[in-house]
Amino acid sequence: MFDRDGSATLVRRGPSGLAGFNEAGAALTLEDGLGVGKVQFLRGTTAAYFSDLFGQAAPADRQSLALDMVEVSWLAPDEWLLTGEEAEVLAMIGRAAVIGDSCLATNLSHARKAFRLSGAGARDRLAAVTPLDVTDAAMAVGDVARAPLSDTGMFIARLPDSEGQPVFRIVVDQTMAAHAVRMLRGPALTPGVDS
Repeated sequence: MFDRDGSATLVRRGPSGLAGFNEAGAALTLEDGLGVGKVQFLRGTTAAYFSDLFGQAAPADRQSLALDMVEVSWLAPDEWLLTGEEAEVLAMIGRAAVIGDSCLATNLSHARKAFRLSGAGARDRLAAVTPLDVTDAAMAVGDVARAPLSDTGMFIARLPDSEGQPVFRIVVDQTMAAHAVRMLRGPALTPGVDS
């Protein structure tokens, strides 16, 4: 920033808020370096192209499929989110080019932030910021969804449990990542004041 006289002023910024948290039975950690991509086929062509690209049939709606180091998750009809090792996601996006104009494959790694939310309090944190039902009955391991997260949207995947506790992957637009962390953390507690 420059002052009126043209001299520079250093603007100190607070922490980005992306460090996550580990408190009150829930832990949120940034999955730094996770590759994120999207593959979309022309409407109604998934059956024709999905197995050529991924080597097997497409999973059902709201399901995911593990392929080596990449998770292929349903987003919408004929639309799939890729998450995993960045090099593997990029390689899969590159292979989609052979399909030609019937497929749009995009690297979203630079535009998305991914987090893992886990622990006994994970469901309570999610219930406070989204109308999505994340109970075991409604969202089993392997299920995925798009849902609101407070004032933004998220992609959410139920990952295998860790130490008997649920684990969720949450992917948001990178511009809303700090907001998502604040919302999942919950209201700030003032020291010395009962909540």
